[in-house]
This record gives sequence, structure tokens and C-alpha cells, in this order.
Amino acid sequence: MFLANNIVAGVLVLVGIMICSRISALAAFSGSAIGAGVAALVGCNRDAIENGIYGFNSALTLAAMLMFYVPSIGSISVGIIASIITVLIQLALQTSLEPTGLPAMTLPFCLAALAFIVIQGTTSSVISVPLSAMTTPEDYLTRVKRLCDGFELL
Repeated sequence: MFLANNIVAGVLVLVGIMICSRISALAAFSGSAIGAGVAALVGCNRDAIENGIYGFNSALTLAAMLMFYVPSIGSISVGIIASIITVLIQLALQTSLEPTGLPAMTLPFCLAALAFIVIQGTTSSVISVPLSAMTTPEDYLTRVKRLCDGFELL
């Protein structure tokens, strides 16, 4: 998990994220599990999976989706799809970069997240968060609840 084949290191990273946001920590953990699961399903190297190579970018992607969109069923669904696509992008990049010896690093996360962030405003299944208003997913939920409560008063 999180590029560390060590449970203590993985838990420390998760606790660090959790200090800022429980939702982001859950998203990172879930994204890591999704990435490892997809990599296992497509038959990737077991050692690479155990070392967190495929879970890292997927964890970043799912956490990013819940930063750019208000947490909801729609944004979680978008995040899961983006995490799966991140692994596929990573496999494609590894194959294309293998002759040069260059690593993919976080490019799979960047490409997948960018693709799903660009769709902001094109669907009603997610509520996008303006860059100027970004804080934590918990804060987004509080703001949306306050907004909904205000509309109920009208």
C-alpha cells in the first residue's frame, strides 16, 4: 500500500491523511485496494502489486475525485471508474516507456485525474468544487447541507 511493502509505513501514511480528512483517507485506502485488485485481475507481477506500484496512483486518483467533486454516490462512482482507468493507463505507459527505461511515476494519476476533472459541469451526477473553494471533502458536505437547508426554508 502506498508504495511501501510495509504495513507500518502504510498505516502511518493513512493516519497522516486521516489527520486532515477521514474521507480522503478512506478514498486513498479504497483507491489503493481497487488498484491492487485491478492489477491482480489483469495478471500483473505479484511483487509489483505487493510493493504498492499499482495502488499508489489509484489511491491518488480516488482521493482527487473527492477533492474536485462533493462526495456523493456519483463522485464515488466516477472515482472508482477513474481508479480502474488509472491502472490501465499505468500498464500502457509502462509498456510504452519500457524500451527507454523511464518509469511512469505519477503520470497515470495525472492523466486519469485530468481526464475526469475536465468533465466538470458536463454532468448533473456530480457537484464540482471550484478551485477557489477547495478545502476538505468534509467541508464540502457541510456546505452542501447548509445550502440544502437554506432552500428548505424558502
